[in-house]
Amino acid sequence: MRPSGNVVFATDELKDFEASEFCKRYECPKPTTWPLRDGAVNHSYKPNGRPPVSLEVPTAGGTVRSYGLSFYERQVLAPKDLDMLWALIRSIHPGGDTATIRKFVQSHIEVRVPQILQAKTTLVGPYRLWAGRVGQEQIVHVQRDAPAVDKPAFAQVGHQGMTYLVVVSPQQASDDRQVLAIADYLSNEEKRVGGRGEVHVWVWADKQKAASRIPMTDAQADALIAQAHVNPSKGVRRVERPKR
Repeated sequence: MRPSGNVVFATDELKDFEASEFCKRYECPKPTTWPLRDGAVNHSYKPNGRPPVSLEVPTAGGTVRSYGLSFYERQVLAPKDLDMLWALIRSIHPGGDTATIRKFVQSHIEVRVPQILQAKTTLVGPYRLWAGRVGQEQIVHVQRDAPAVDKPAFAQVGHQGMTYLVVVSPQQASDDRQVLAIADYLSNEEKRVGGRGEVHVWVWADKQKAASRIPMTDAQADALIAQAHVNPSKGVRRVERPKR
């Protein structure tokens, strides 16, 4: 089932993208394809552009999962490169090519990041867009935004990588459903910003302590606790949500 939201160029089907404004204007050639480890198929296009440009469009069952446009051999993007970006955004989400989105992309496209999903991100209708520079390439990545999940009652007081420290009442900490609801919420938030959804959650409450399989040393736990200024005499319960 697709998330609800504004109507885009048909139904995120690959055939619709290949008939879009972007491919008509930049003459998307027949893509090179290869299978991905998760069962999806990547379609790699080389649009008509100099210096080189590539567009990666992975699909599952013909439905597009994301769009990744990369620019090569450029010190900075030229106006014609930005025009290509705006055409892609319009083809993904008509009405998405706004002054606000243009300003966001131009403000972040030259900011270096280790990988594109660690770049700054913003929403374009029902899609999430990342823009940044990875190595020597300027990249824009667009994918459907994950649906929001209502936040359970808890206070997040520490966050390091995929590990979260949260404080709840003793009653919540003893209720497996509420603890798992917190983990699910944080997992969904990770996905909303491009993460895998894998989280390690430490639930902190008075007189509640449980064993855990999470590979975290006492020193790491103490560091999070110190960061959060939580009373270390309280008990801790931990739960994890693996990649799903």
